[in-house]
Amino acid sequence: MGNTKTKENTQSNVRAPPTAPAPTPLLNSLTSIRETIERQKKRITLFEKRRIQAGRSALRKRKAGDKNGALMDMRRKKMFEKEIAKLAAMQLTLEQQCFTIESAKANMDVVSAITEGANQMKKMNGALNVEDVAELREDIEEQQQMGDEVSNLLSEGIGFTADMDEDELEAELAALSDGEHNEEIANVLSKAPNAPVVAPMPVAPTNEVTITTGDSDEDMLAQLQAEFA
Repeated sequence: MGNTKTKENTQSNVRAPPTAPAPTPLLNSLTSIRETIERQKKRITLFEKRRIQAGRSALRKRKAGDKNGALMDMRRKKMFEKEIAKLAAMQLTLEQQCFTIESAKANMDVVSAITEGANQMKKMNGALNVEDVAELREDIEEQQQMGDEVSNLLSEGIGFTADMDEDELEAELAALSDGEHNEEIANVLSKAPNAPVVAPMPVAPTNEVTITTGDSDEDMLAQLQAEFA
């Protein structure tokens, strides 16, 4: 009993393989055209081989002196060439048709995607109400305005700082700046090296210097020293 239930549960849990989507008429048309193109290619390949064989056979018969046989092979060669040209034209027509169908399918996919997008936009816009959006915007602006007012109130001075005059503060700041500038100048002057002391020049005599002519140099020097003493 237990084994039977286990097998049944196992079978129920096994998922069936995904089924391929059902082919559409458009897909069937493309498949049919592509298969026809492949058959045309095979026929062209076959007739191309026969054309080459007919040409070689015509050359051999001409060398052997069989003129009628050579002309018959040349007629076959021309027949195969015409058939190859017809098959190539038919293949080109099929390829053009296949390309046209694929382009139409691509256009249909684009239109379908655009239509689906438009429908989704309609659903989303239908879920929105212009009046509700306008009211929501007003609420947001009101909250922002309230926040700005709170910020302005908190940024203003309270108590002692609120009564301060800005002009007085600026004047005091200017005075402090001047005092600091003067103090800096004083510090610079105090740190400057002392100027050298220059000895005073001797005082010139005020009394009249008398020089006696005929005296010796020693007498004149002694007289001068006595006057400056």
